[in-house]
Amino acid sequence: MTKLKFLSILMLALIAAIICNCKNDYPTQSLPPFSAESIHSECKDGTQRLEKILGSGSIVLSTFNDTIRVLHANAHYNCCADIKTEVEKTNYGFDVREKDEGFDCRCTCDFDVTTFIYGLTKGTYLVKIYDINGNHLDQGYVIVRPKDPDGPSQ
Repeated sequence: MTKLKFLSILMLALIAAIICNCKNDYPTQSLPPFSAESIHSECKDGTQRLEKILGSGSIVLSTFNDTIRVLHANAHYNCCADIKTEVEKTNYGFDVREKDEGFDCRCTCDFDVTTFIYGLTKGTYLVKIYDINGNHLDQGYVIVRPKDPDGPSQ
């Protein structure tokens, strides 16, 4: 019985090793050099709002070639806000932190805040988004598949 138990454990260890030998698609060791920039809309009035489609304060992540786009639709901030983002590398992707570099007014409105992260290599990235108060808004995984510089094979 001991020999059978040993062979069973050895077989399970072999199966686990085969399953775990999958290629990890996370660029964990060192993320590539990247650059980032952000833009924001003007204060939006009711007719400009994407709320009917996206909901209030929605986060939309998308990719194109070597770029991740983070859209914070209908971010509700001070009317005189000048929203910039700070993008920080993490072990599995990026933290995007919104910062208000404007001044205070006596009103609030909705903005669309968009951040672009450029120059990425193929991989799966975890993106976490934080508002100007440091509150965690949302997070998600995005897959970057840069366009082949030589174009498709013929």
